[in-house]
Amino acid sequence: GHVIENIHLDGNTFLGMEIKGNLLTIRNNRVTDTGVVGGPAYGIKLWGPGGRILNNDVINTIAGDSISSIGIHVMDSDGTVVKDNRIHHVSGGGQLTGFGIACGNCNNALVVDNQISDAGTGIFFGGGADNKYKDNLTSGVTTPFDGGIDAGGNN
Repeated sequence: GHVIENIHLDGNTFLGMEIKGNLLTIRNNRVTDTGVVGGPAYGIKLWGPGGRILNNDVINTIAGDSISSIGIHVMDSDGTVVKDNRIHHVSGGGQLTGFGIACGNCNNALVVDNQISDAGTGIFFGGGADNKYKDNLTSGVTTPFDGGIDAGGNN
């Protein structure tokens, strides 16, 4: 049940922040210029059920050498809500690409009211069931939405 808030992380080479636990809230943070040539990059990474990722800015998450990057990465996090975040410029090297928000092995996750620009994939759900996305806005995104259930209002 911890709260991680009001932190500005700049120039990290692999991860802006990685949080593990139950019922965590990550809000009002700014994660900028994350990444290094030769490795993956993650702006915010959450492991654990019932989390809330709210009102964060994730800018310039860049990986190199055929590796992908992810602005907000949620893993094994049933019932998580990702809401009101702004993700800009997420890119990977080679054939792999950047993901604005990626949820892996999650059930009943909700991704709502986010803005994603300049990414290969906006919102990606890999595995899990009943994951939904609603009222998200993308710009300059090759594949805006992949997987999950479109609950409307996405553009």
